[in-house]
Amino acid sequence: MKQNYIKIIMSEKHNLEKIKSIIARKNPETLIIESSSWQFNFKAQYLTQKLISAGWHDAKVKLSYKGNLFKVILSKKPKLKDDCPGDVQDTEGFYDPKAFRV
Repeated sequence: MKQNYIKIIMSEKHNLEKIKSIIARKNPETLIIESSSWQFNFKAQYLTQKLISAGWHDAKVKLSYKGNLFKVILSKKPKLKDDCPGDVQDTEGFYDPKAFRV
C-alpha cells in the first residue's frame, strides 16, 4: 500500500495560505514539515501550530541536524496510543508486559 504524504521544506516563500493550498491540492494523509535552515524554525513551528489547530495531529516532532533544524510529522489520524505510561489500551503492537514491571 502506497503511503500518501508530502514533504514541505520551509523557506521564505512559504506562508499559511500557500501551505493550505498545497494540502488542498495534494490531499495527503501525512505531512512532513522541515525548516531549511535554523532561521525558519520559528516559522515552521508557527505553521505547525496552525495546522494542529485546524485538525491535524502531531505524530512526531524533533530537532534534526545536530539539534538545529525543526522537523515535524503531522497526520490526519490521531495517535493510537497515549503517552501516559499507566494507560493500557487494546491497540495491537503497543502492549509490552516488561514496560509495566515495578
